Amino acid sequence: MPGPLDLTNVKVSDTFPRLVQTDGTGGYYNGLGDPLSFPPGGSGAGPTGPTGPTGPTGAGVTGPTGNSASLDYWIWGSVATSGKIISSNGLLGGSETSIQISEISPSSVNYSGFFSSISMGSILILEYQSYVFTYQINSTPVDQGTYYDFTVTALVVPTTLTPTGGSQIRVTFLPVGVVGPTGVTGPTGPTGNVGPTGASGYVEFYYQTSKPVPNPTNLGARWLDSDKGIEYVWVYDGTSYLWMQPTQLGNVSYQAGYVNTSSYSPNFYYEYLGVTYNSGICTITLPLGTTGDEGKFITVADEVGGISYGNRGILVQGQSGQLINGESSVLMKIERMSLTFLYRNSSWKTI
Repeated sequence: MPGPLDLTNVKVSDTFPRLVQTDGTGGYYNGLGDPLSFPPGGSGAGPTGPTGPTGPTGAGVTGPTGNSASLDYWIWGSVATSGKIISSNGLLGGSETSIQISEISPSSVNYSGFFSSISMGSILILEYQSYVFTYQINSTPVDQGTYYDFTVTALVVPTTLTPTGGSQIRVTFLPVGVVGPTGVTGPTGPTGNVGPTGASGYVEFYYQTSKPVPNPTNLGARWLDSDKGIEYVWVYDGTSYLWMQPTQLGNVSYQAGYVNTSSYSPNFYYEYLGVTYNSGICTITLPLGTTGDEGKFITVADEVGGISYGNRGILVQGQSGQLINGESSVLMKIERMSLTFLYRNSSWKTI
C-alpha cells in the first residue's frame, strides 16, 4: 500500500494520478479524471454516523375549552317517569312539532334554572346512534310538573326513525343571547281640543219669525226672519255658538214704527220707534231677549217735542227682570232726545 502522499519535490505529473476527486453524487475520479472504484472492492458506502440529538417539542398553544351546551342523556320513551324524552309523533325526523323532556332524578343538573335560560330561537340537538337531529325551539319551555315541553321546527333531518325504547338520546341545547328589557313607553300626550263641527254638504235653511229650535247641527245654517227680512248665519265665535247677521254692504234700511199710545211692547222686528204720544208718560216695554238676540237693538225717540215740560215723558223698561244698565227702567225727559237700547249678555245697554 503506498505511503502518504508527499507533494514536496514531486512533479505535478507524478502527483495527479494519486489524487482522488468526487462529483458529489457518488462518482469518484483520480487527478487526471479517470473513474475510480472507491473504496477498491467495497460497496461504496461508508459506515453509518451516530444519530443526532432529538429536537425540542414544539410549543403549540391549546385553544380555550368551549362552553358545553350538552345537558344530559335521556331515555327514549314515555314521559310518565323521570328521565324520558319523546316527540309529539313518537319519531325523530318525522316533522315533529313539540318535544317533551322529563328530569333525571339522580342528575346534578339544575333543570328549572337551565330551562329558564332557553327561549325562542334556541337550538336543540338530539344525537342517536350515528344520527344528529337539529331543531329550532319556537317557544319558551313550560314546566308541566313532571316534564318540560316546547314547540320545535326541524332544521336538519338525516333520516326518519323511531328509537328503540330505552335507548339513550344525547340532548344538547344552544341557547340564544338574552334579549334586553323593553324600554318604558312614554306617557300619552294630551288630547287636543275638538274643534266645532264643520258645515255639511248641504245648508240648513229656515224661513220663520223666531229663531230655529233646537239649534242647528252644522255651521253655516241660514235663518231668514220672515217678519224683518233679516238673514242670520249659525257660527262659532271661538267661545259659543250663535246666530249672527252677516255684514251688509251698501245702504242699510231699518224697520221703523211709531207709538201714539200710553204703552207699547214692541218685538225685535222694529229697530226704530218714534213716539208721538203727548198726553202724558208713554211706557215702552222692551222685548224679552234670549241668547239668539245678542246684538239686536231698538232706538226710541221723541218725535213731537215738548217732552221736557209738563207731565210728558218716555219710560223705557225691560221685562221679566231684564235690566237696562243695571236699572229696571230709564225715563227720557230731554227735548227731542233718543236712546238706542242694545241687547247683550241677558240685559240691555244704552248707546
